[in-house]
Formats: sequence, structure tokens, C-alpha cells
Amino acid sequence: MLKKYFNLVIFSLVLFSNLSSAANFTIMPVKININKNDKIATIKLQNNDLMERSFQLTVLKREYENGKEEYKEKKDLIATPLMFPVQGGKIQIIRIAVKDKKMFPQQKMLIEFL
Repeated sequence: MLKKYFNLVIFSLVLFSNLSSAANFTIMPVKININKNDKIATIKLQNNDLMERSFQLTVLKREYENGKEEYKEKKDLIATPLMFPVQGGKIQIIRIAVKDKKMFPQQKMLIEFL
């Protein structure tokens, strides 16, 4: 039986602050499922550092072609905010929504954060 979901990589996070310092943040939960009937999912990004950090969010789909892992832009999901600062020790809410339910290819999506 074919599984009715695919993996979607949502995060390509870029730190815009001091590049010599290591990123120290937590994403909760790490995996979420979006069903065809759901409109929105929520995750939290916590900055565990003492300094403010800026992040940029990119929605990508992970595909395997000829045994090679590739990432392609995903257009049927919307994530917001796309760029945001997070103060040290604070949490940012991120929302992920299905743009058009008619374009939804499967019954559900498994979303992972990298």
C-alpha cells in the first residue's frame, strides 16, 4: 500500500547576526502533520542564546532523484513570518498553512524541520 504523505523540509534558517557564534535555538515540535482538512499548524522557535538573532524561513520539498537528495521550492504551503528577529530567551510562533486545498497532493503531509 502506498503511503499517502511525503516529507517536506520547511526550515532553511539563516542567522543574520554574528556568524562566528554558533546558533542556539530550539524548534518545537520537530515533526508535525498537516491533514487535507486542516487549515493551519503552529510551531515555536525558541532562541536559547542571550543575544537577539534574526532568522529567515524557506519552504522546501525534499525529493530523491537518481539516488541523490534534492531540495525544491514548495508552493502549496505558506509559512509566516518569513523573516524575523527573536530576542535572547524568547519564543517566536510560526504558522504553516495550506495555500489551496485543491492543490493538496495527498491526504496528509509530514513536515520536518532541519
